[in-house]
Amino acid sequence: MNETKANQRADEAAGHYVYTYRDGKGKVRYVGYGKGLDRPTSLDRSKDMLEFLSQGKYTLEIAGPYGSRETGLAVETALISSLQPDLNSSRAPGMTRFQFRPLGVPELFSNRLADTPLNRDDLVRIDKGRACPFLFVRIGSKAFDGEDAREGYSLNKPPSDPSILARMDRWWQLGRYVETWKTHPHRSPRVLVAVTGPPSHRIIVGAVNIDQNGWRAAQPELDQLYKVPTLNTPKLDAYALRGRLLSHSANIKFGAIKPQFFVILNRSGQTVGGQK
Repeated sequence: MNETKANQRADEAAGHYVYTYRDGKGKVRYVGYGKGLDRPTSLDRSKDMLEFLSQGKYTLEIAGPYGSRETGLAVETALISSLQPDLNSSRAPGMTRFQFRPLGVPELFSNRLADTPLNRDDLVRIDKGRACPFLFVRIGSKAFDGEDAREGYSLNKPPSDPSILARMDRWWQLGRYVETWKTHPHRSPRVLVAVTGPPSHRIIVGAVNIDQNGWRAAQPELDQLYKVPTLNTPKLDAYALRGRLLSHSANIKFGAIKPQFFVILNRSGQTVGGQK
């Protein structure tokens, strides 16, 4: 019987575990993975982690053993991406399919959920510190029929990239700006950005470069609405924006009528259009 228990303990010690450190208030501060039970109590840690441990006000919890390293790492990855504990690195490890990400954002961009939401200064200076004007448009779930047939955007089942682009680049009530952009293309926005979600959780679902010179040939269609001339932008991911969250402080607000369906963020960081 003693030998059986000893073998069981050895098996457990060699298993794959995920562990968490909670602070005195119950908040998860660190998530880790290890084979066996030695890693959770190891002092081979970062300086910040050692400082946290030295205070002695923590709870160590483990889950497992899991049957394989892959399973252990999958659980660790999912927990880090969801809880974002401050003593872990800013990005979750492991395969992106195990990470939590905004529903409707391709797996390729799932790491971006862990990035700090973009504020207005981030946006204006995103081009290597140079001023970069944007045209933000809001993409809703409603589909359009008839001459303006286009898919709605569903986070549960996002459309294809071409369908997303067709929803992004048309049709917008830009007439009062287009005449200036025809004469002075360099004054027009350089990036078209589509967002979805409520104001408290705006997700960028596509970003493409605008063909500024294309405004010269732009003509109104469908009740004096315009299509934005765009350049081919792989993955709808200009400036690595797809999948990023917009901070509430970015103050990108849309209204309920056509002239407010878009927001222009100019080089100086001021917004034009949208909801006032």
